[in-house]
Amino acid sequence: MTDDDILDQLDIDYPFPREALRAATERRTSLAPRLIAEIDRCVADPTQPTNRPNRLLFSIHLLAEWRERSAYRSLCALLRLPRSTLEEILGDALTETSPRVLASVFDGDPQPLHDLILDESADEYARDAGLDALAILTALDALPVAATERFLEEAFDRLQPRDDNHVWFGWENAIAQLGLERLAPLVRRAYDADFLLSTGGDFAEFEQELRKAIANGSADLKGSRRHNRLWDDTIAEMEGWHCFSAEAQRERDTDMDDEEDDDEGTDKKLAEILARLEERSTPHLNPYRSVGRNDPCPCGSGQKFKRCHGKT
Repeated sequence: MTDDDILDQLDIDYPFPREALRAATERRTSLAPRLIAEIDRCVADPTQPTNRPNRLLFSIHLLAEWRERSAYRSLCALLRLPRSTLEEILGDALTETSPRVLASVFDGDPQPLHDLILDESADEYARDAGLDALAILTALDALPVAATERFLEEAFDRLQPRDDNHVWFGWENAIAQLGLERLAPLVRRAYDADFLLSTGGDFAEFEQELRKAIANGSADLKGSRRHNRLWDDTIAEMEGWHCFSAEAQRERDTDMDDEEDDDEGTDKKLAEILARLEERSTPHLNPYRSVGRNDPCPCGSGQKFKRCHGKT
């Protein structure tokens, strides 16, 4: 299997590309730069049609399994892309595996993680993933505790928005899981300011987690919880994901059939709209001139414009 064959196999939804992933690991020396290049192209232009979500998803996790430190900055940059792009590429992996992936490719410099965490324009769950990765790396002694504590202390004044946002949960959780008792008064202030309102927790629960981490030496961040372990075997970890199952493929087939049935109805609605426009005495105008690519299609299909009549 050539490198190109492997990349093609990584595009598919079903069946799970087990053999291609094995072959990729055997050819990691030649493939790693190409996988990183795929990520960099997506960062440079998230809307380009050559971006392939499945290939990117597998690339990200293979690079983590291989401990490719040269992928670290590219992945930090990827996580600063808009939420819609991250949802298309990562889906639930944004919250479930991104912290482990970032920690697995860490190159020794926390600044790209800091930049992600402090980027107000970045997705709040991506920023939370950055904080989780920072905590894991600190617990594993890849970063000095004092330096991470100083960053988290300064982050209280630097994090935006000054409002309820999931990035504050990541900040609070990092402090608790690392047992940073000195920063507890700042966490209380964050609760008092309602920065952590949507978490459903309270300061008493934070103190409980803090005491637990102090007592067990942050064991949860050192691998006792699978959610925090460095990324290991991509095949073993991802093969059971629902999106690669036969059931998910049946769901996709059903959705495609439904879309084909809907196309006739939506095209008829579009024809009626255009017919009414042509009846007017004013010059013909593009009815979509003010419609954004990610706005709902005006034909009423319920799909994004770029996935419906924006294609034509």
